[in-house]
Amino acid sequence: MGKNIVSIMLTVALLFSGCSLLQTRYPLSPIQSSNTELTVGVVKQGNIQNNLRSGGMIAARNGELFFCDSIYHERIFGFKNGVYEQLNPTSLIKSQFSLVFIKYFCYRNDLYAYGQIKEDDRYVFMKYNESTEKFENCTFDFEPYRNFYLTDELAVWIDADHQDALHIRFQDREISVDCGSEVDFCVFDQKVYYVTAERKLYVFDPKSPSANGQLIAALIENLDRFIVNGENCVFSKGLDLYAYSFEDDRIEHIDNSGYTYFSDMTLVDGEIFVSTKEKIYHIAGQKVETVCDCGAESLYSFDDQYLYLYQFPEEKQIKRVNVTTGAIDEVATFR
Repeated sequence: MGKNIVSIMLTVALLFSGCSLLQTRYPLSPIQSSNTELTVGVVKQGNIQNNLRSGGMIAARNGELFFCDSIYHERIFGFKNGVYEQLNPTSLIKSQFSLVFIKYFCYRNDLYAYGQIKEDDRYVFMKYNESTEKFENCTFDFEPYRNFYLTDELAVWIDADHQDALHIRFQDREISVDCGSEVDFCVFDQKVYYVTAERKLYVFDPKSPSANGQLIAALIENLDRFIVNGENCVFSKGLDLYAYSFEDDRIEHIDNSGYTYFSDMTLVDGEIFVSTKEKIYHIAGQKVETVCDCGAESLYSFDDQYLYLYQFPEEKQIKRVNVTTGAIDEVATFR
């Protein structure tokens, strides 16, 4: 009864304020202790983007999770069946280069490290050798700046030398799109969505014979981040959240009552989720649904059931939330 009264009061308040309705569809659950039954689901190939563009502090392959526990990202642990152990990062730390940061990702069931070289602002790849328990130098045939997306069929990256150029490789075909400075991109359903310096949203279908992207809409200046699920584009600017509807061709401001800065965005089975340092939200059209009272600096999705939450150093834990029930598991606690 009390919950219904609170819900009614919240609805009335938001309607009078002219804002979109903030809903709580998910039950808010306490943290459950991790145990040996806690497993990592089957990793979807289409969600490999979350290894790369959400900070690179968590990576996953079938049944195994990798995460780092340091602000320098040099200590990495493997987690499987409720047990985690530190991987030996000696060759990565004692490299001849000074690495500014390190990201991790899994590709073709192997674990990789990706670091920026301080001396010349270049980037290097290293592959973890399970037999020697060391990261060893390796090469990829592209050199990205900041973010990249990589599957067997599709690779997307921002050029390290010309940071206004977006490269797209699909099978044996490769094109370069001049987007102006501050280009950013995301991938959904093997289509590349990118925002140019003028904050115009384009889509490029690598299966199309055209070498040009198709203009979708002009967004807003100084947006922080964006994500697309094929129907909507959700993007943030400071404390404000917006949704662009492909069908209606219009931008709606999403109610930001009580929100703080949006720290990350990702997809789970085509649904958009965003995080602040305090909460996780599900964006359904122009409506916001609270998933759980547990925030995250970075969101990761490797299957169609869980969001993995990383918030370091505020919380020295890896947690995950079931996107259907809102239940939270504690995956691992850092020593």
